[in-house]
Amino acid sequence: MKHFLKFCGINPGTCGSVAALFFFCVACTPPLLEKDGLEFSNWRIALPTPDAEVGAAYGTITNTTAQPVTLQSASFSCAEKTELHETLESGGRVRMVMLESVVIGGHAKLEFLPGKKHAMLTGIRHSGVENCTATFTVGGHSYSFRVGG
Repeated sequence: MKHFLKFCGINPGTCGSVAALFFFCVACTPPLLEKDGLEFSNWRIALPTPDAEVGAAYGTITNTTAQPVTLQSASFSCAEKTELHETLESGGRVRMVMLESVVIGGHAKLEFLPGKKHAMLTGIRHSGVENCTATFTVGGHSYSFRVGG
């Protein structure tokens, strides 16, 4: 790691090294899928414990076209069920709501982040998490790619 940081021009002795490396890697990670003006990038599966039956998937969908599109559904092969959720806060209380669909504006990004929008995965099949296939239905078309844990 130390040699890699030096190679990237980052001083391995600074506190910002890890953060700089994280942002460097995220910025340079190519999309997992680019098709029809949509880019699916930085998708990952988060499990609260190694044997958890419930987890979440986070990542970004970028619409590079001028027209809005609608995300209708998502599924992950390593889970029995996938639901799109959003975490909302009001009056000091936090709750999750299920999203039936999400519009992605023209030239806009839809980000799935911890504590915000996320794909809730239930019935996790642990043997398949490292080679999980994500399928998103956007505008009536399906887009699939592999995402790891």
